[in-house]
Amino acid sequence: MSDEVPVTGQVLVREGVFRLRVPQDWTATGLEGHRYRLRSAGLDASVDVSVHHGEAAAPDARETVRAYARSCGAPDDVPLLPLHGDERPTALRAGARWADGASWRVAAALSSGHDVVLAAAAAGDDEGRAAVERIVTTLEPHQRDRRWWRRRR
Repeated sequence: MSDEVPVTGQVLVREGVFRLRVPQDWTATGLEGHRYRLRSAGLDASVDVSVHHGEAAAPDARETVRAYARSCGAPDDVPLLPLHGDERPTALRAGARWADGASWRVAAALSSGHDVVLAAAAAGDDEGRAAVERIVTTLEPHQRDRRWWRRRR
């Protein structure tokens, strides 16, 4: 993953799938449309974003984020977090945060149609945890612009 990914207006977007807000001092690299890594020069933290497309409908985001957290060593009962704008974790968007030894892990999953987007972050201290949590919790679906002259089918 070495190609610089253009982040227009500090928002990482895959048309029709997801949007993620990227702070001014962070850069995104990766394979556009599939996987990305976000880093800040001044923090001991990073965010990895991956897009997975399946043939069947995407699984429940709550179960996806729990399964990811367990695979990283989180307890089975890791509490789920709502993402920015939600009152509670939902089948479409959910997050989790847990301590991993001396570091922090934060993850969010988005289920959209046949796509699952996973944003996973690691941070070495509380400052990094707060920064990656602000980014990861902005994961949201992206709707393609509809043209007023196109009919809905």
